[in-house]
Amino acid sequence: MRVLRPPASRAAGQLCGGFTAGPWEVDGQAKHAAARFVEQVVRGAGGTWQVSSSIDPPRPQLAPRRKGGPTALGRAVLDNPQLRISEPARADVTDRRVGDPILSVLDALARTHILQVQAFVSGHPGTVYPTARVSNHAVGRAVDVRSVDGRPVIEIPRDDPILVELMVAAAAAGATEVGGPVPIAGRGFFTDGVHQDHLHLGITPGAAPAIPAAPSALR
Repeated sequence: MRVLRPPASRAAGQLCGGFTAGPWEVDGQAKHAAARFVEQVVRGAGGTWQVSSSIDPPRPQLAPRRKGGPTALGRAVLDNPQLRISEPARADVTDRRVGDPILSVLDALARTHILQVQAFVSGHPGTVYPTARVSNHAVGRAVDVRSVDGRPVIEIPRDDPILVELMVAAAAAGATEVGGPVPIAGRGFFTDGVHQDHLHLGITPGAAPAIPAAPSALR
């Protein structure tokens, strides 16, 4: 088995984002390449990261492709110069695999920021690692944002107010789950080792939008 030793935060990002750049250490040799984890799961073992050949738990059924091209909002999102969207993510929007509610959240944030969109459905695990719970990505209700205004999330200082401001703004736009590299007290916000290099925005039907515990979250 080949062993990958990426920085821990980048390895964690693979579990949620599906696409990222190195550098990677492969069999003891430094490599810099784009990596796509589709049918693989990265596991930590003995201080190293090993890539298995199968998914555990099994991948759930993903959002189906639909004919007719993108919705009106989907077209607006695809044409928005403030949004830098990966090709697999663009295809998801074109194929109507992504719901308008989460596109609306993205559209609202793009009014004030340039965002790099990494993943909607394609290239993202169908379950919430390491559980068997179906991810909102799998059903077209979530998006991962890799960079903000040209700055990779992983490189933004954790005390830079832009992180909290953007996460709170996503909640105000309707996101019910907002994950990122900084903790925010309140309903629907979370942070963990997997979400240190991107922002996760999702919508669970029937759930109330995320909301910070106090206005102090903005300071």
